[in-house]
Amino acid sequence: MIMKIFETYSIGLLNTWIFVIPVGLLGIVVGIINKKGFNRATDMSWYTLKDKISSFISMFSMILFMIISLFIPPRFESILFYTGLLLIIIGLLGHLISKINYLNAPEDKAIVTGLYRYSRNPLNY
Repeated sequence: MIMKIFETYSIGLLNTWIFVIPVGLLGIVVGIINKKGFNRATDMSWYTLKDKISSFISMFSMILFMIISLFIPPRFESILFYTGLLLIIIGLLGHLISKINYLNAPEDKAIVTGLYRYSRNPLNY
């Protein structure tokens, strides 16, 4: 099989954007269930300029990848698809666990339990 340098991409219902939906839904559900925790998680009033730039780059990258995923069809016949799917599931579980850890933590103290024991900001990974 010869690999093409340039593929023809088009928007499709079964493209890889489907794998972005669980992360978006998780954020919406958390916002509905725990409005106070959601507001605390999205508060950027204390950010320094460096924090704001880092946050902008992170959000821009995430939105760019979401847009690109609209055009990329999954290749179910590839082992890379299933490897990537496994990594997506592991990442989604870690994301869910870190949100639960965050929402169950006291507001006035640093979070040092759950996944926060290993990473200062596991929601970003």
